[in-house]
Amino acid sequence: MQMSNEQGLGEDAQVLRSVAQVFRGFAKLVDAPLRAVGVAYSQVPVLAALKDGGALTQAELVRRSQVEQSSMAQLLARMERDGLIVRTPDPADARSRQVVLSPVGRKKLPPSRGIMAAASARALDGFSADECAQLRHWLARIEANVQRALADDGQAPGQP
Repeated sequence: MQMSNEQGLGEDAQVLRSVAQVFRGFAKLVDAPLRAVGVAYSQVPVLAALKDGGALTQAELVRRSQVEQSSMAQLLARMERDGLIVRTPDPADARSRQVVLSPVGRKKLPPSRGIMAAASARALDGFSADECAQLRHWLARIEANVQRALADDGQAPGQP
């Protein structure tokens, strides 16, 4: 493997470093516009998961968002404090709580989605539909490989 950059990373590692840089850059791109509508970037996956109006448990949100249980608990506490969600007891499991979008959260969802869509369009400017499809395919393969490696190493897949 050829060493191709100033950090001394191999080309394969540089690919993944580039993916991480894209993620961080995209987060910066959407941060201020999202905050202007009262939403944090970290809250977008929860808003998206709840967009259809159904109630989900915290465990289901953890699974869908692929974050640690403790991180999700803190995120949901902030979202509840900010009036974006409502948590109620789960009638099927007294130990669990269901999460739904509040009226405030439902109101903030369309502008948040618009901000994400506009930033995505800017980030993918010049890419054809076929190139975007191929990129999604490659990233899904990388994600599957990482999840498999985590499982092989005894770490819970779907968790950071």
